[in-house]
Amino acid sequence: MSTLFNPETRSDQCATHEGNTDAARLLASPRFVLLAAIMAIGLVGMYLSTFAVRSIEVPPYGVIAAVILGFMALGMLVVGATSKPVGHVRAVDVVAAVASAAIAQFLTREMGVPLLVAGSMVAVALGVAMLWGGPLDSMSAGAGYAGTCVGLLPQYVTQSSWLVIAAAVICGVLWSLIGPSVWDGVGGRMGSVAFISGSVVYLIADMFGLERSHRLIPLHMTELAHWAVVPVGMIAAVLTWMLVERAGVPFVLASGSLSLVVCLILDHTQPLPASVLDAAFFGGTFVGGVSPRRLPNAAWVAGAGAIYGALMLHFAGPLTGHVGILGATGTIGCLAMAGCEWIVLHPRVNSAAGRLLHRGRGAG
Repeated sequence: MSTLFNPETRSDQCATHEGNTDAARLLASPRFVLLAAIMAIGLVGMYLSTFAVRSIEVPPYGVIAAVILGFMALGMLVVGATSKPVGHVRAVDVVAAVASAAIAQFLTREMGVPLLVAGSMVAVALGVAMLWGGPLDSMSAGAGYAGTCVGLLPQYVTQSSWLVIAAAVICGVLWSLIGPSVWDGVGGRMGSVAFISGSVVYLIADMFGLERSHRLIPLHMTELAHWAVVPVGMIAAVLTWMLVERAGVPFVLASGSLSLVVCLILDHTQPLPASVLDAAFFGGTFVGGVSPRRLPNAAWVAGAGAIYGALMLHFAGPLTGHVGILGATGTIGCLAMAGCEWIVLHPRVNSAAGRLLHRGRGAG
């Protein structure tokens, strides 16, 4: 049978069609249901307000937006059914998130370092701290990476450093609970947690009448640079996935090092579209953090990167410029592709595809 349909010839780690999922036990856990609901509400709300609402104005894009939303919802159910039990809050995760947010805030606000360059620098430091028996493990480094995204809150949102730190505390607590459990192995969850945590700060900022006008993709961008977002996101996803799964590099270090190199190159060679292309690459690396349990090979990862890039093309709305938005978009891409994979690899679809291929070969 074609390797497109036969998962055993591609990976023996994929969990989308596990027979024993413990879904009933997870649904009976109030903490799991609450955390999964928070993640789902945050992502669906973000999707509707930034992508779907705008796409409805153009009929073809409205259909595409609805299809992606459907696959994302299916992916949430499938991945949720094969998730792990909720753990406990760890102090080291909260400390890592707060410290990383503070450092990122210092680099951007006091040192004038570009946002994504600063975020990449902190990620590299976190990744190095995991090596050779360092003080951080993968969970705390992930909390630090999520906190780094929170620390990139721009000053036009809030001047208060204390609000940023408060958001980082929320981020550390959420990641400590969500990281090993809810939708484990799905790329971009660090950004999603940062987005949810940062939204608290945005809400408070809005209460004080602060307005946001920043756009992720500038209107004066050339058409070529605009469409380059899709392949850039795909390349970033696949490169990161290969470093993690093939070379054994920790995700935080792989994402941070790749993003740092690309952001520095783009900032010095193409100043006009760099803010778009490096954002596309930075977010694409989050897609590459997906585990083989969810997307078993590079082809599926590239597909998730393509969805991420396509969403970046039409990014607009009241949430434009929010921290964690890139990672959250990556999560949407991974979940949508996981839903698509579940259909393609479903036993009935698998058998039907095998029969069609067999008939086609016989007819040939």
